[in-house]
Amino acid sequence: MLVVVSILIALIIRNWYHEGQLNNQIDQTAVQIIEDLTLDTAIVNGVIKHYEPKETIYKRIMADSMDVDDVKACADCKSLVSLIVTFEPNVIGYTILKEFDTNLKTEKDSLIHDTKFFYSRFISGIELLNDMIKTDIRSNLNVWKNEKPWYPNMILGIEDERYYDYIANDPQFRNMATNFYLLIYKNYLNAMRIYVEQATVLADRWKTMLERD
Repeated sequence: MLVVVSILIALIIRNWYHEGQLNNQIDQTAVQIIEDLTLDTAIVNGVIKHYEPKETIYKRIMADSMDVDDVKACADCKSLVSLIVTFEPNVIGYTILKEFDTNLKTEKDSLIHDTKFFYSRFISGIELLNDMIKTDIRSNLNVWKNEKPWYPNMILGIEDERYYDYIANDPQFRNMATNFYLLIYKNYLNAMRIYVEQATVLADRWKTMLERD
């Protein structure tokens, strides 16, 4: 009987030690997740800040309200449909966290589950949007490469009146700008704003959990 009790006590102590190790590992991972989310929100806010001032230009192009002189005076007009500032989530903490199993019995388990769900949803969604925008840019550049004599000058940064006229007056460019506007302002930036909002909430929850521990 004493032997059985001793074995049971040893198992209990081992479980306590394992649980202590696990909690410590989760806490260390939490610090990394907070760092990842904090960095992500800063990067995403930079992406939003990059695009927001340009929305007026896209709207003017779509409304056909810019002439050649307007285009010449518009530094951003030359790359409206051929450049993207992208974002990809930092996943160091998430990659570690995926190794932890949860049973949803505790607040910490619930937080781990919610974090896994957050990343799994946003990683695939942001990757899809990035791919769609990059595909659109490749399509635009291929059209110019095959059809437009000013393309080499555009690539070299040499001013070409034909390129300015194309931006100001060609329906093809207007359609390209419209599609890019749809991707960026009606989809990408909306996803970015939601990401920042939910990432901030998630980081705050992890901070609160660490403070309690």
